[in-house]
Amino acid sequence: MSRFVDDMTVLWLGSHNDYLNFKRDVNNYGILKWTMEDPSNKAIFLDLDMTISEEGVISTRTFQKPMNLYLYIPPQSAHQD
Repeated sequence: MSRFVDDMTVLWLGSHNDYLNFKRDVNNYGILKWTMEDPSNKAIFLDLDMTISEEGVISTRTFQKPMNLYLYIPPQSAHQD
């Protein structure tokens, strides 16, 4: 059996009740099962920290994990792509 893991983010504009119905329906369709977080005005997706203000303004900033060691291969390295 194979397992596919993908990440996605959704900006939900409907009501909380509509979200609960959507969550139920999407997990009752087909064989895929989805793991979802409860709606919030803040989300971290990959390396992006997103916030929606009370006025509906979306702001973003780069998210960096606390344990990020910033270890990169130097450009002059003989390491192949």
